[in-house]
Amino acid sequence: MQVRHPNESALAADLDAAVAPNFIQELTVGFADENVLSAQVNFSISDNPAFTFSFSPKREGDLSLTVKDTHENTFTQSISVVKANKAGRNR
Repeated sequence: MQVRHPNESALAADLDAAVAPNFIQELTVGFADENVLSAQVNFSISDNPAFTFSFSPKREGDLSLTVKDTHENTFTQSISVVKANKAGRNR
């Protein structure tokens, strides 16, 4: 998954001293109302970071992502995961 966020910190090479640091602090991935992955991160991750993890659902449901940053902004996104039919295509 990729998160579009500037992750401005005091360590950035393109630091604008007039802008307060703002970076992702927490991310949570859920599936069908169950926690799949949660992480507390800090300023050391890149701008627009990409996170990779393995996930094999046993049933249909919504896969959701919640991201919180240091300015107390919360961003959410979800997609529906469906089972493939016998021909290998999603219904």
